[in-house]
Amino acid sequence: MPQCSSSGSELFAHIRKKTKKKLRGLITSVYHDRSKKTPLQSAMSLPAAVNRGPVFGVTLSEAVKRSRINDNLPLCRVFQECIMYIETFGVQREGIYRVPGYRAKLQELKNLYNRGEAVELTNYDPETIAMLLKLYLRELPEPLLTRKLGMEFERVLQSEGESESISTICHMLRELPEENYATLAWLCLHINHICRYSEVNKMTITNLIIILSPTLSISNTLLRVLCENANRMFPGIELNPNKAIPLYHEDTSLLIVREDLIQSYVWAQARNEALTYVKNKLKEQIKEERNMVRDYKSEISQLETRNQNEGEVRLRATRTRTYESRVINENCEEDLRQYLGLLEKENSQFECDKMSLYNSFIDDTMSSIEAYTEIRFRRTFAKTSIEE
Repeated sequence: MPQCSSSGSELFAHIRKKTKKKLRGLITSVYHDRSKKTPLQSAMSLPAAVNRGPVFGVTLSEAVKRSRINDNLPLCRVFQECIMYIETFGVQREGIYRVPGYRAKLQELKNLYNRGEAVELTNYDPETIAMLLKLYLRELPEPLLTRKLGMEFERVLQSEGESESISTICHMLRELPEENYATLAWLCLHINHICRYSEVNKMTITNLIIILSPTLSISNTLLRVLCENANRMFPGIELNPNKAIPLYHEDTSLLIVREDLIQSYVWAQARNEALTYVKNKLKEQIKEERNMVRDYKSEISQLETRNQNEGEVRLRATRTRTYESRVINENCEEDLRQYLGLLEKENSQFECDKMSLYNSFIDDTMSSIEAYTEIRFRRTFAKTSIEE
């Protein structure tokens, strides 16, 4: 019995130890799961705000007062929850903000937020939530840039141009009320984030601006500048409900200066790298050209030497041919002189022969004439004698 009792106690202790180990692991896993909640889950786990009146169709400052969730984040509850939901479930949804949602569910969500009740957005599709966000922004009685500063933004953009007006617009944005500044910052960062998935959701920056520009009462050009340069326009701001927005002018000015310095340093470093690359390339090119010039000079000197040698050879050959021609000419002159002398001799001999022939011909002719005359005379004389 004691032995059995001891074995039972050991078995019970072993089971108890194993159970504690399992419980400890379960508690640790639950703790880690809770600590790994996404910003959307953290935002959704917050209790609904107390009903202090509707949030649609009222000024932005009044809507923030009635439904603000975080004390360090001056955002209206419906705007914040819609942005976080779309960031989690809708950024890769094709046609987000363009494809319409369910209008019946849209009105249902609007009523829930106006009554300040808890809303489970995961029960709705992203298109309906995007439509709800556009409806909220459309029903604001005043644009996010306010009527007072809206025209100033447009004037600065038209007078200075897009690239030159960025710094001026950054400073002008600090003049907005904190609710407008925070809402515009989250919206521009959100649009910029959606454009990164344009190959998937088919929504480029141009498409989103065309859709949201009339809703926000902001020109397409100004909205494009704000969204494309969102990280520079709103430094230190992230789409995180647990991170406060730096609203103090001193802090934002320092952040702007820091951002400008970083960009200037990056640009200068890139410029130095480009100049170094170009310099090295120029050095290589100059070296190659110098080698080519040296080779050309060597070839030219060789050609000059060769031409000089060939010229000397040709000159010697010409001199030899000239001497030979001179000798030949002298020989020819001598032969010609001898030939002319021979011709003169033959000509004189011919003249002599010709004169002798002529004289003999004259003599023969005269003899013939004399003989003929004599015969003629004799015949005439004979005839005369006969007649007598």
